[in-house]
Amino acid sequence: MPFTTNLTGTAQVDSSILLAYDRGIIVAAGQAQIMEPFVSTKVEIGAKSISFTKFGRIAPAVTPLTETEDVTSVALSDSEILLTPREYGMAVTKTNLASLQTGGKVDLAAATLVGMNMGQTMDALAIAALLTSANVEASATTGAQVDGQYTKLASKSIPMIDGAYTLLANEAEIAVLRNEAGFTDVAKYANAQAVLKNEVGFYKGHRVVRHQGVTAGTSISFGGNALGKAVSQEAGMRLTAGGDKLGRFAHLGWYGVFVYGLVDSDAVEVLSV
Repeated sequence: MPFTTNLTGTAQVDSSILLAYDRGIIVAAGQAQIMEPFVSTKVEIGAKSISFTKFGRIAPAVTPLTETEDVTSVALSDSEILLTPREYGMAVTKTNLASLQTGGKVDLAAATLVGMNMGQTMDALAIAALLTSANVEASATTGAQVDGQYTKLASKSIPMIDGAYTLLANEAEIAVLRNEAGFTDVAKYANAQAVLKNEVGFYKGHRVVRHQGVTAGTSISFGGNALGKAVSQEAGMRLTAGGDKLGRFAHLGWYGVFVYGLVDSDAVEVLSV
């Protein structure tokens, strides 16, 4: 994900410090963020709302063709999903004295915490969007239920992501699945290079991904084009300094204009007790 440094009144701040802040935020955000590989992203600068297209599926062509007759064309159907980006962000304020008396440690800590907050916030918003699905079954996450989730998605011809559906759950639900026959731990994969961040195993057609942002008692199965992200401005670092009379305070944070939302509501199935 690209990040843009936006500065206001920071002429007195050394460029190497700005670069260190930016790198610290990028690294911390990347470590905290898990959901981005599953998102369809559209960036449109200046747009009030950004549209995603959901195409209707075509029924299987099971009737044999007649030799002397042309095939009848099937009309394509689609629907428009509009997502309206919103502003998100946060900031911390550090003092010049704190920087001096900690040997700059507070500066590194500020960048790390801001970056983690950015990644965690974006993940939380993505998960919240998935949980707006109307396809919710009041059930615990068991082997049989996960198998059923796979059947539901496959029967609707939902496309997979990298050859499998994704099951998003926290450690409590994953612990149950680990004891089920057929659960393959990620360490036993033939191709370990294909592992997604926080992927812990494979079960019933799902790549199982741990995310503590999913509450206990809930798991989310989903496929391709389930989740969209509309972006007017990518999230990135904001640093404002020198607003006070003696230039002792600096505000370090992040800011972005974006939104997550369901694109294909059929592509999400939720188990929740």
